[in-house]
Amino acid sequence: MVNQRDVAKIARVSSATVSAVVNENKFVSKELKERVLKAIEKLDYEVNISARSLKSNNTNLVGFICDNVSHDFILNIIRGIDSVLNGYKYGLILFSAKSDPAEELKYLKILKSINVKNIILTPTGGCMDYIDKLIKEGTNIVQIDRVFRKDEDRFDVVLVDNVMGAYSGVKCLLDNGYKKIGIIDCFINYSTGKDRLKGYEQALREAGINIKQKYIKVCKFNERPIEEMVLELLNDEDKPDALFLANDNILISTLKVTKQLKIRIPEDIGIVCFDDINWFNATKPTITSIRQPLYQIGKNAIELILNRINNADNNLMEKGIIKVLDTKLIIRESSKRH
Repeated sequence: MVNQRDVAKIARVSSATVSAVVNENKFVSKELKERVLKAIEKLDYEVNISARSLKSNNTNLVGFICDNVSHDFILNIIRGIDSVLNGYKYGLILFSAKSDPAEELKYLKILKSINVKNIILTPTGGCMDYIDKLIKEGTNIVQIDRVFRKDEDRFDVVLVDNVMGAYSGVKCLLDNGYKKIGIIDCFINYSTGKDRLKGYEQALREAGINIKQKYIKVCKFNERPIEEMVLELLNDEDKPDALFLANDNILISTLKVTKQLKIRIPEDIGIVCFDDINWFNATKPTITSIRQPLYQIGKNAIELILNRINNADNNLMEKGIIKVLDTKLIIRESSKRH
Protein backbone atom coordinates (compact mmCIF):
# COMPACT_ATOMS: atom_id res chain seq x y z
CA MET A 1 0.00 0.00 0.00
CA VAL A 2 1.27 3.44 -0.96
CA ASN A 3 2.01 5.70 2.01
CA GLN A 4 3.19 9.28 2.62
CA ARG A 5 6.85 8.24 2.60
CA ASP A 6 6.43 6.90 -0.94
CA VAL A 7 4.87 10.17 -2.06
CA ALA A 8 7.64 12.16 -0.35
CA LYS A 9 10.31 10.11 -2.10
CA ILE A 10 8.81 10.67 -5.59
CA ALA A 11 8.19 14.38 -4.91
CA ARG A 12 11.65 14.83 -3.32
CA VAL A 13 10.20 16.45 -0.20
CA SER A 14 9.79 15.49 3.45
CA SER A 15 6.86 13.44 4.77
CA ALA A 16 5.88 16.53 6.80
CA THR A 17 5.46 18.50 3.57
CA VAL A 18 3.25 15.78 2.09
CA SER A 19 1.14 15.83 5.28
CA ALA A 20 0.82 19.63 5.08
CA VAL A 21 -0.41 19.43 1.47
CA VAL A 22 -2.88 16.61 2.17
CA ASN A 23 -4.32 18.20 5.31
CA GLU A 24 -4.07 21.81 4.09
CA ASN A 25 -3.00 22.88 7.57
CA LYS A 26 0.35 24.57 6.83
CA PHE A 27 1.72 26.87 4.13
CA VAL A 28 3.53 25.06 1.34
CA SER A 29 5.07 26.88 -1.64
CA LYS A 30 3.33 26.53 -4.98
CA GLU A 31 6.28 24.62 -6.48
CA LEU A 32 6.45 22.03 -3.68
CA LYS A 33 2.66 21.66 -3.61
CA GLU A 34 2.60 20.90 -7.36
CA ARG A 35 5.34 18.26 -6.96
CA VAL A 36 3.44 16.58 -4.13
CA LEU A 37 0.13 16.60 -6.05
CA LYS A 38 1.79 15.11 -9.15
CA ALA A 39 3.36 12.37 -7.02
CA ILE A 40 -0.03 11.64 -5.39
CA GLU A 41 -1.63 11.32 -8.82
CA LYS A 42 1.19 9.15 -10.16
CA LEU A 43 1.06 6.75 -7.20
CA ASP A 44 -2.74 6.90 -6.88
CA TYR A 45 -2.25 7.70 -3.20
CA GLU A 46 -5.37 7.83 -0.99
CA VAL A 47 -5.51 9.37 2.46
CA ASN A 48 -6.14 6.89 5.28
CA ILE A 49 -8.89 8.68 7.19
CA SER A 50 -8.88 6.18 10.07
CA ALA A 51 -5.15 6.56 10.65
CA ARG A 52 -5.36 10.33 10.44
CA SER A 53 -8.26 10.43 12.91
CA LEU A 54 -6.32 8.32 15.41
CA LYS A 55 -3.41 10.73 15.21
CA SER A 56 -5.43 13.96 15.39
CA ASN A 57 -8.37 12.67 17.49
CA ASN A 58 -10.67 14.09 14.81
CA THR A 59 -11.79 13.53 11.23
CA ASN A 60 -12.80 15.87 8.45
CA LEU A 61 -16.28 14.36 8.53
CA VAL A 62 -19.70 15.65 9.53
CA GLY A 63 -22.25 13.08 10.67
CA PHE A 64 -25.93 13.55 9.83
CA ILE A 65 -28.40 11.34 11.71
CA CYS A 66 -31.86 11.85 10.23
CA ASP A 67 -35.30 10.22 10.24
CA ASN A 68 -35.46 8.93 6.69
CA VAL A 69 -32.70 9.63 4.22
CA SER A 70 -34.95 8.94 1.20
CA HIS A 71 -37.62 11.51 2.10
CA ASP A 72 -37.80 14.76 0.09
CA PHE A 73 -37.66 16.69 3.37
CA ILE A 74 -34.23 15.25 4.21
CA LEU A 75 -32.91 15.27 0.64
CA ASN A 76 -33.45 19.03 0.35
CA ILE A 77 -31.73 19.60 3.70
CA ILE A 78 -28.78 17.53 2.45
CA ARG A 79 -28.59 19.74 -0.64
CA GLY A 80 -28.21 22.76 1.63
CA ILE A 81 -25.49 21.06 3.70
CA ASP A 82 -23.63 19.97 0.58
CA SER A 83 -23.72 23.47 -0.93
CA VAL A 84 -21.58 24.72 1.96
CA LEU A 85 -19.38 21.65 2.45
CA ASN A 86 -18.28 21.79 -1.20
CA GLY A 87 -16.09 24.75 -0.27
CA TYR A 88 -14.37 22.93 2.60
CA LYS A 89 -12.30 19.79 3.02
CA TYR A 90 -15.08 17.98 4.89
CA GLY A 91 -17.20 14.98 3.91
CA LEU A 92 -20.73 14.06 4.99
CA ILE A 93 -21.66 10.67 6.45
CA LEU A 94 -25.39 9.81 6.63
CA PHE A 95 -27.41 7.57 8.95
CA SER A 96 -31.18 6.95 8.95
CA ALA A 97 -32.42 6.39 12.52
CA LYS A 98 -36.12 6.14 11.55
CA SER A 99 -37.09 8.15 14.67
CA ASP A 100 -35.90 5.23 16.82
CA PRO A 101 -33.86 6.22 19.93
CA ALA A 102 -32.02 2.86 19.88
CA GLU A 103 -30.94 3.44 16.27
CA GLU A 104 -29.98 7.03 17.05
CA LEU A 105 -27.81 5.91 19.97
CA LYS A 106 -26.17 3.22 17.82
CA TYR A 107 -25.18 5.76 15.18
CA LEU A 108 -24.00 8.31 17.74
CA LYS A 109 -21.69 5.64 19.16
CA ILE A 110 -20.43 4.71 15.68
CA LEU A 111 -19.58 8.36 15.00
CA LYS A 112 -17.78 8.61 18.33
CA SER A 113 -15.82 5.41 17.58
CA ILE A 114 -14.42 6.92 14.36
CA ASN A 115 -13.70 10.29 16.01
CA VAL A 116 -16.36 12.33 14.20
CA LYS A 117 -16.63 15.53 16.25
CA ASN A 118 -19.35 17.30 14.24
CA ILE A 119 -22.92 16.01 14.16
CA ILE A 120 -26.22 17.29 12.75
CA LEU A 121 -29.33 15.38 13.81
CA THR A 122 -33.11 15.31 13.90
CA PRO A 123 -33.27 14.19 17.54
CA THR A 124 -35.60 11.55 18.92
CA GLY A 125 -35.30 12.90 22.46
CA GLY A 126 -34.30 9.46 23.76
CA CYS A 127 -30.53 9.98 23.81
CA MET A 128 -30.11 13.37 25.45
CA ASP A 129 -27.85 12.13 28.26
CA TYR A 130 -25.47 10.61 25.71
CA ILE A 131 -25.60 13.77 23.58
CA ASP A 132 -24.75 15.84 26.68
CA LYS A 133 -21.78 13.55 27.24
CA LEU A 134 -20.57 14.01 23.65
CA ILE A 135 -20.82 17.80 23.97
CA LYS A 136 -18.73 17.75 27.16
CA GLU A 137 -16.13 15.71 25.26
CA GLY A 138 -15.90 18.40 22.58
CA THR A 139 -18.37 17.23 19.92
CA ASN A 140 -20.24 19.96 18.06
CA ILE A 141 -23.96 19.15 17.87
CA VAL A 142 -26.65 20.91 15.81
CA GLN A 143 -30.29 19.84 16.18
CA ILE A 144 -32.64 20.54 13.28
CA ASP A 145 -36.42 20.37 12.75
CA ARG A 146 -37.12 19.80 16.46
CA VAL A 147 -35.40 20.49 19.73
CA PHE A 148 -34.85 18.75 23.04
CA ARG A 149 -32.72 21.00 25.21
CA LYS A 150 -32.16 22.67 28.54
CA ASP A 151 -31.20 26.34 28.89
CA GLU A 152 -27.63 25.42 29.79
CA ASP A 153 -27.09 23.16 26.78
CA ARG A 154 -24.35 24.24 24.39
CA PHE A 155 -25.62 22.69 21.17
CA ASP A 156 -27.05 24.80 18.38
CA VAL A 157 -30.51 24.52 16.82
CA VAL A 158 -32.10 25.32 13.44
CA LEU A 159 -35.90 25.35 13.37
CA VAL A 160 -38.76 26.89 11.45
CA ASP A 161 -41.45 28.96 13.14
CA ASN A 162 -43.92 26.11 13.50
CA VAL A 163 -46.40 28.17 15.52
CA MET A 164 -46.73 30.90 12.89
CA GLY A 165 -46.62 28.38 10.04
CA ALA A 166 -49.58 26.47 11.46
CA TYR A 167 -51.34 29.73 12.35
CA SER A 168 -51.12 30.95 8.73
CA GLY A 169 -52.47 27.63 7.41
CA VAL A 170 -55.51 27.62 9.72
CA LYS A 171 -56.15 31.32 9.07
CA CYS A 172 -56.15 30.55 5.33
CA LEU A 173 -58.99 28.06 5.92
CA LEU A 174 -60.87 30.56 8.08
CA ASP A 175 -60.50 33.27 5.43
CA ASN A 176 -62.02 30.88 2.88
CA GLY A 177 -65.17 30.39 4.97
CA TYR A 178 -64.33 27.17 6.84
CA LYS A 179 -65.29 27.33 10.52
CA LYS A 180 -65.23 23.76 11.84
CA ILE A 181 -61.54 23.03 11.48
CA GLY A 182 -59.91 19.85 12.78
CA ILE A 183 -56.25 18.98 13.20
CA ILE A 184 -54.32 15.71 12.91
CA ASP A 185 -50.87 15.79 14.49
CA CYS A 186 -48.94 12.53 14.88
CA PHE A 187 -45.79 13.70 16.64
CA ILE A 188 -47.08 15.58 19.66
CA ASN A 189 -44.09 14.26 21.65
CA TYR A 190 -41.80 16.51 19.54
CA SER A 191 -41.50 20.30 19.84
CA THR A 192 -42.53 20.46 16.17
CA GLY A 193 -45.90 18.82 16.83
CA LYS A 194 -46.55 20.81 20.00
CA ASP A 195 -45.85 24.12 18.24
CA ARG A 196 -48.08 23.28 15.27
CA LEU A 197 -50.94 22.52 17.68
CA LYS A 198 -50.30 25.89 19.39
CA GLY A 199 -50.53 27.69 16.04
CA TYR A 200 -53.80 25.91 15.22
CA GLU A 201 -55.33 26.88 18.57
CA GLN A 202 -54.07 30.47 18.34
CA ALA A 203 -55.73 31.02 14.94
CA LEU A 204 -59.08 29.67 16.20
CA ARG A 205 -58.99 31.77 19.38
CA GLU A 206 -58.22 34.96 17.46
CA ALA A 207 -61.18 34.22 15.17
CA GLY A 208 -63.45 33.81 18.21
CA ILE A 209 -64.08 30.12 17.48
CA ASN A 210 -64.41 27.68 20.37
CA ILE A 211 -61.83 24.89 20.26
CA LYS A 212 -63.58 21.52 20.16
CA GLN A 213 -61.42 18.76 21.64
CA LYS A 214 -63.11 16.16 19.44
CA TYR A 215 -61.69 17.96 16.39
CA ILE A 216 -58.15 17.55 17.76
CA LYS A 217 -56.55 14.22 16.93
CA VAL A 218 -53.02 14.00 18.26
CA CYS A 219 -50.66 11.19 19.24
CA LYS A 220 -47.00 10.37 19.65
CA PHE A 221 -45.00 9.20 16.66
CA ASN A 222 -46.24 5.76 15.48
CA GLU A 223 -48.62 5.50 18.46
CA ARG A 224 -51.82 5.22 16.38
CA PRO A 225 -52.67 4.46 12.74
CA ILE A 226 -53.24 7.79 10.96
CA GLU A 227 -56.18 6.48 8.91
CA GLU A 228 -57.96 5.52 12.13
CA MET A 229 -57.82 9.13 13.36
CA VAL A 230 -58.98 10.48 9.98
CA LEU A 231 -61.96 8.09 10.00
CA GLU A 232 -62.91 9.15 13.54
CA LEU A 233 -63.14 12.75 12.38
CA LEU A 234 -64.87 12.20 9.06
CA ASN A 235 -67.39 9.62 10.29
CA ASP A 236 -68.62 11.88 13.08
CA GLU A 237 -72.15 13.30 12.57
CA ASP A 238 -70.76 16.72 13.45
CA LYS A 239 -67.63 16.30 11.34
CA PRO A 240 -65.24 19.19 10.59
CA ASP A 241 -65.53 21.06 7.32
CA ALA A 242 -61.73 21.46 7.04
CA LEU A 243 -58.55 19.76 8.24
CA PHE A 244 -55.15 21.12 9.11
CA LEU A 245 -52.63 18.30 8.68
CA ALA A 246 -49.31 18.48 10.52
CA ASN A 247 -47.20 16.78 7.82
CA ASP A 248 -47.25 15.11 4.40
CA ASN A 249 -47.52 11.54 5.73
CA ILE A 250 -50.80 12.49 7.38
CA LEU A 251 -51.96 13.99 4.08
CA ILE A 252 -51.38 10.70 2.23
CA SER A 253 -53.58 8.80 4.70
CA THR A 254 -56.21 11.55 4.61
CA LEU A 255 -56.43 11.44 0.82
CA LYS A 256 -56.94 7.66 0.95
CA VAL A 257 -59.80 8.04 3.42
CA THR A 258 -61.53 10.91 1.57
CA LYS A 259 -61.40 8.85 -1.63
CA GLN A 260 -62.83 5.82 0.21
CA LEU A 261 -65.67 7.90 1.70
CA LYS A 262 -66.22 9.82 -1.55
CA ILE A 263 -65.61 13.14 0.20
CA ARG A 264 -64.78 15.95 -2.21
CA ILE A 265 -61.90 18.39 -1.64
CA PRO A 266 -62.41 21.35 -1.24
CA GLU A 267 -66.23 21.25 -1.71
CA ASP A 268 -66.94 18.93 1.25
CA ILE A 269 -63.77 19.47 3.22
CA GLY A 270 -60.89 21.94 2.94
CA ILE A 271 -57.31 20.85 3.50
CA VAL A 272 -54.05 22.60 4.37
CA CYS A 273 -50.89 20.58 5.00
CA PHE A 274 -47.69 21.54 6.80
CA ASP A 275 -44.81 20.61 4.40
CA ASP A 276 -44.68 21.23 0.68
CA ILE A 277 -43.66 18.17 -1.34
CA ASN A 278 -43.19 18.30 -5.14
CA TRP A 279 -46.29 16.23 -5.88
CA PHE A 280 -48.60 18.63 -3.97
CA ASN A 281 -48.84 20.64 -7.19
CA ALA A 282 -49.65 17.55 -9.29
CA THR A 283 -52.69 16.20 -7.42
CA LYS A 284 -56.33 16.94 -8.21
CA PRO A 285 -57.03 19.19 -6.44
CA THR A 286 -53.61 20.71 -5.78
CA ILE A 287 -52.73 20.98 -2.07
CA THR A 288 -52.42 24.20 -0.11
CA SER A 289 -49.30 23.87 2.02
CA ILE A 290 -46.87 25.43 4.45
CA ARG A 291 -43.45 25.44 2.79
CA GLN A 292 -40.37 25.06 4.94
CA PRO A 293 -37.01 26.50 3.75
CA LEU A 294 -35.34 23.07 3.77
CA TYR A 295 -32.28 24.05 1.72
CA GLN A 296 -31.69 26.97 4.09
CA ILE A 297 -32.10 24.71 7.14
CA GLY A 298 -29.26 22.50 5.86
CA LYS A 299 -27.15 25.50 4.94
CA ASN A 300 -27.60 27.12 8.35
CA ALA A 301 -26.92 23.85 10.18
CA ILE A 302 -23.55 23.25 8.55
CA GLU A 303 -22.61 26.93 8.91
CA LEU A 304 -23.20 26.60 12.67
CA ILE A 305 -20.95 23.51 12.73
CA LEU A 306 -18.18 25.37 10.87
CA ASN A 307 -18.65 28.33 13.21
CA ARG A 308 -18.03 26.01 16.16
CA ILE A 309 -14.94 24.55 14.51
CA ASN A 310 -13.50 28.00 13.75
CA ASN A 311 -14.22 29.28 17.27
CA ALA A 312 -13.23 26.19 19.25
CA ASP A 313 -11.25 28.24 21.79
CA ASN A 314 -13.75 31.08 22.11
CA ASN A 315 -15.54 31.07 25.47
CA LEU A 316 -18.30 33.24 23.98
CA MET A 317 -19.36 30.22 21.93
CA GLU A 318 -20.39 28.23 25.01
CA LYS A 319 -24.06 29.21 24.76
CA GLY A 320 -26.15 27.51 22.10
CA ILE A 321 -27.39 29.47 19.09
CA ILE A 322 -31.01 29.04 17.99
CA LYS A 323 -31.98 30.00 14.43
CA VAL A 324 -35.69 30.18 13.64
CA LEU A 325 -36.60 30.48 9.95
CA ASP A 326 -39.89 31.66 8.45
CA THR A 327 -42.26 29.36 6.56
CA LYS A 328 -44.35 30.33 3.51
CA LEU A 329 -48.03 29.70 2.86
CA ILE A 330 -48.56 28.29 -0.66
CA ILE A 331 -52.25 28.69 -1.55
CA ARG A 332 -53.61 26.11 -3.99
CA GLU A 333 -56.98 24.51 -4.72
CA SER A 334 -57.57 22.37 -1.61
CA SER A 335 -58.35 25.37 0.62
CA LYS A 336 -60.52 27.37 -1.81
CA ARG A 337 -64.18 26.90 -1.01
CA HIS A 338 -66.35 27.31 -4.11
